[in-house]
Amino acid sequence: MDEMFVQYLWQYQQFDHRNLKTMDGREVSILAPGTQNMDSGPDFSGARLRIDGLMWNGNVEIHIKSADWYHHKHNQDPAYNNVILHVVWQNKGDGVSREDGTKTPTLELRNLVSEDLLLRYDKLVGSDHTIPCSAQFESIDKVYVLSMLDRVLAGRLERKSNRVNIELNHTSHDWEESTYRVLAENFGFNKNAESMIRLAHNLPLRILKKHANRMDQLEALLFGMAGFLHGDPIDEYHDFLQKEYHFLQTKFKLNDAGLRRVNWKFSKLRPPNFPTIRLAQFALLIHKTPNLFSDLIREDNLGSFLKNVRVVQSKYWIDHFDFGKKAKKPMPGLGISSLENVVINTFAPVLVAYSKSRDEQVFTDRALQYLQLLKPEYNRIIKKWEAVGLVPLNAFDSQAMIELNNEFCLKKKCAVCNIGSVIIGRSFK
Repeated sequence: MDEMFVQYLWQYQQFDHRNLKTMDGREVSILAPGTQNMDSGPDFSGARLRIDGLMWNGNVEIHIKSADWYHHKHNQDPAYNNVILHVVWQNKGDGVSREDGTKTPTLELRNLVSEDLLLRYDKLVGSDHTIPCSAQFESIDKVYVLSMLDRVLAGRLERKSNRVNIELNHTSHDWEESTYRVLAENFGFNKNAESMIRLAHNLPLRILKKHANRMDQLEALLFGMAGFLHGDPIDEYHDFLQKEYHFLQTKFKLNDAGLRRVNWKFSKLRPPNFPTIRLAQFALLIHKTPNLFSDLIREDNLGSFLKNVRVVQSKYWIDHFDFGKKAKKPMPGLGISSLENVVINTFAPVLVAYSKSRDEQVFTDRALQYLQLLKPEYNRIIKKWEAVGLVPLNAFDSQAMIELNNEFCLKKKCAVCNIGSVIIGRSFK
């Protein structure tokens, strides 16, 4: 038994309502179970109950065992003084008390739930499939599927926008600098994300913008702070960047970021994805659009925006994949799939964060529109969903499917999933 299941039972009222009584014998009628609270505080707010003939409006708290009330120290928290009913799977003891000393009535559910419902829940969460509902998925009304995709996509964007807010807090709410940092992390494309964010934290955008018109100096700063310009010169260009970097490092009094070549991952990557190529592309992006956040806010056409930020690295990095190592054929620029990845993981979350900070829905709508215009991603997670009949039409769908897999299916949170709740509650009377 888990608390999510007990919350499900209360939210959907999936228990026998005949002769409901609290543990101290008071009759209970449920007029409205309330709205589930996803933040801190009691689990449901705005509940309406009739207890022994008296009307009550307030909050409901859910636990597996009644003792959890004290384990969570709700008896010391004034936020729980408005809890009008404590709903538990199993009750032991004489009830619980609020912070103000008054008693909170307790309702036990374990003898009120049908065996069939319990079996359906156990079968679902006990499934060996990575998508627990895969066997029943095609029978689910698509309304529930679409509503869940909308819900999880909103949660994914919220979570990613919080990443932007973290950088805003570290940059005194400098949107340009924060966007640059989140973009740098994204340019690491998972394997080198940690090194890229370290680099961005130690090499401020304001310094790069002073030399945005000089590609060679941008590369000197980025490759130098990234740790690629240490040691003896490898070739003529490496030697040139070393000299430029030492001059700029002294000029701006830059502290070494502590990064070295060993901190960057090359193994199991194709040369177009090498960190050297990504750094060169990142340099050109700053050269081309030094005020990227302003451009993002101003431009409301995805095609025009993508055209502005699509880059091909400098000539040296077209001919080389690493210092002193020539490519057999020209190295490609930032591909459309990589660029779309940047839109999904950087620009859309930045727009959502800005929308919330300004309380202007237009920027969230733009982020959603961008996701709907982009092609769907294709990876092992999407392949699993396609196997059960869910095929993404765009990046909005694929992002939602990834979130649903990672945050609900893998964690067996079926009881709080729109799809799972339908399966668990089938045939309940």
